[in-house]
Amino acid sequence: MQYLFRWDEIPGEGTERFINFLIQDFGIDWAKNAKIEKIDGGNAIIITTDTKYLSLRLDDEKTKATLSIDFIRKGDFIVKTENGSLNVYKMQRDMQYLYSLKNYLIAITGIFIISMIIGLIVSASNPALSENYLGIFKNSFSWIKTLNPIVIMFVIFLNNAFKSLLALVLGVGLGIIPVLFVAGNGIVLSILADTVSKQQGTLFVIAALLPHGIIEVPMILISAGIGLRLGDVMYLSMKGIKVDIKEELNEGLGFYLRKIVPLLFIAAMVETFVTPVIASMFMH
Repeated sequence: MQYLFRWDEIPGEGTERFINFLIQDFGIDWAKNAKIEKIDGGNAIIITTDTKYLSLRLDDEKTKATLSIDFIRKGDFIVKTENGSLNVYKMQRDMQYLYSLKNYLIAITGIFIISMIIGLIVSASNPALSENYLGIFKNSFSWIKTLNPIVIMFVIFLNNAFKSLLALVLGVGLGIIPVLFVAGNGIVLSILADTVSKQQGTLFVIAALLPHGIIEVPMILISAGIGLRLGDVMYLSMKGIKVDIKEELNEGLGFYLRKIVPLLFIAAMVETFVTPVIASMFMH
């Protein structure tokens, strides 16, 4: 954590430090000449111009402050009561961005879980259809087994990285694509998992999915969550609210390249070299 400023000194002695932080971390040059004041009984700091709006609002417990710029949530800050004063600290940049996605990630995860339940219902009610789908799936991807393991790893990585990127970027279309992407994957995954479990057992399915899935699935959901956020920003823009879509896209792509891509590569390595070994221990 890094100390930023004392809440009671805004506006006042801490204003310059606060403004410099906003310029450095968020590129808000307009804040230098903007009006800064406290509202709601001192529980919110707002910075405004004729066309721009920023707010930093304390939660009820005064342990967290949420930053919103032009009505888009940008992140949360830790607030500590020290020597009778409220001191504001910032989290590491990527952690702060991830935290700002909280509501979108909850929504995307909920869609994923619901779609998996739907897939299980479909599989249970149409076992023959599920068996047929599993056969089609195996035939469609049987060619991968003929490749060198290193090549297999890169095929898996590039496939996941490309699809995650599409879910992120195409989210600007009001978030429709990431929702469909997550829902479709959830249904397919649960149908395949349920069908295979009837043949090889539940432990085999867990062993075949968990080692790499514990990394891969969260990265895919985060990509879709960023896409959903971009869709929300586009919706606000269509309502006439001034938002910087380009900045939001750049921020999302930056997180994708710094965090998601490397972890998807690790997941592909695990899926290629570790998962088969573990899964084979539970194969009938």
